[in-house]
Amino acid sequence: MQHTALVTARIVWTGKPSGIRVGPNEIGCEYYVKGVKYRQTFEQKDSTTSHGRCLEVRYSVEDPQVAEPTYAKGSYACAAVS
Repeated sequence: MQHTALVTARIVWTGKPSGIRVGPNEIGCEYYVKGVKYRQTFEQKDSTTSHGRCLEVRYSVEDPQVAEPTYAKGSYACAAVS
């Protein structure tokens, strides 16, 4: 990714919830870029990541669906994602 930006993403699932195919070491996150909601599945690399917490995600400015979590801060409590 050449041009990137950071956004706060809410962790909306971990493991294998019903109806969504997610592996046991994966997390699902949702984040908003310019009012558009994106959902992505990432490898869970931090044991503190859990449902309802937040994580910083670096995304491509050209295509916000291309994203990767940044575990530098770890996950943290969040009230709202905008």
